Amino acid sequence: MHGDESTFEILVEQIHLCKFIQMRDSAGWGLLHLAAEKGSEKMILKLLELGADPNAFTIPPSIAIPKGLEHKELQPETIAKHCGHRQTYDNAIEPFSPQVLTPRRLKYQVTRV
Repeated sequence: MHGDESTFEILVEQIHLCKFIQMRDSAGWGLLHLAAEKGSEKMILKLLELGADPNAFTIPPSIAIPKGLEHKELQPETIAKHCGHRQTYDNAIEPFSPQVLTPRRLKYQVTRV
């Protein structure tokens, strides 16, 4: 995804992205985690509209993770804050109901992509 909003829009239009919303890579990162890392309010909003879970945790990985986030379970909000995109993330998530944002730990299935 790498923060390219135009590519993201094409993918949303061309494929049924909702099938991929809950998928995770080997580190447990989903599309919403990546959008939070990149600070794309547009992508965060679209992913939330499609059902991405803002409470989903990653697996505590040690490789290919931004410095300072190694060996931690992370939610998209934590990633956005760490990468300097807290305000963008907060703006994107504001329209969603408080019940969606209740803290909870989810079991996730790691899907290699």
